Amino acid sequence: MNHFARKATVPSLIFCFLIAAALACNLGQATTGAATPTPSPAQLSDQRQANDIARLYQSSPITPTVELMNGGAVRFASFSANLPPNSGTNNLARAQWFLNEYRSLIRLDDPAKELQYVRTSPDGGTFWFQQLHQGIPVHDAQLTVRIEGTTVRQIIGGYIPDINVSPAPRLTAQAAEAIALQQAGPKAQVLGGTQLRYLNPSLLGFKDKNTYLAWRVNLSNSVWASFFIDTDSGAVLYKKPGDVKLFELNLESALHNAYDGNCFNGTLSDKWFDEDGVYYGYEGTGLAQPDAEGNLAFKNIRIAYDFYNYYGWDSYDNNPDGKHYIEVFIQG
Repeated sequence: MNHFARKATVPSLIFCFLIAAALACNLGQATTGAATPTPSPAQLSDQRQANDIARLYQSSPITPTVELMNGGAVRFASFSANLPPNSGTNNLARAQWFLNEYRSLIRLDDPAKELQYVRTSPDGGTFWFQQLHQGIPVHDAQLTVRIEGTTVRQIIGGYIPDINVSPAPRLTAQAAEAIALQQAGPKAQVLGGTQLRYLNPSLLGFKDKNTYLAWRVNLSNSVWASFFIDTDSGAVLYKKPGDVKLFELNLESALHNAYDGNCFNGTLSDKWFDEDGVYYGYEGTGLAQPDAEGNLAFKNIRIAYDFYNYYGWDSYDNNPDGKHYIEVFIQG
């Protein structure tokens, strides 16, 4: 994928660096009289995030697990954070309170404006939020919060912090539609209104970690459901397939049991993930507790699935024999 003029690079961060930064700040190292360099905005965000991670470690009765990606976005965090009485009268309000209280952890300046509530799990404990920037949705960028009682237990994210791309397009919506129609086939028609979106290809499994402002052109009578057109150059950044099977996932731990020839023996496994993320047992078993290997498997399965869907396939050979789902067992 080409890099264009309007883009924001999101470098990877190392968790150990964040903890070291927090410790250095707390120790208050003595100066030698030399002028202290002014920290960059990214360094300030690193320091504030490290401080929030340290707060989690201090307050959580279990050892937190925090995995970061995309310039410090929280990919996965597991902990136990008790909510105060003033955090809200319902779980949605409590989730929003927590996101605001720990906004430096998730590296979003104003979660109330940057995270739009989408839906709630059937048990009323997991909440999905869509990322916005300057009021514009970030494509396929979400964050979920899990609450049990008055305790926040988990965050799962796939979003882009610190976006600095202007929300003002140079290319008109009409010009973007003309580009999409030219490539979508002779029968293609624009469907509904063309809208602005921020697009970061890394959220879709691609290597490009830059963020672009794009026009999303929705289409009918085409193999493509929508085109994302760069608002600076007019380049096609991404084409969303129009006929994609629904993503279904069952990822289980084999509980260290050796393979016995029967992968579907539910008595020898614990379910860790479904397509929505960490599994919640509706039989009263509570939230699953996947380990680091399970979390990495969930992330990579989703990336691989989205990659093949980009080319209109629902399996590696596009011949799933009617089985439109992924089933994974992890022995370790």
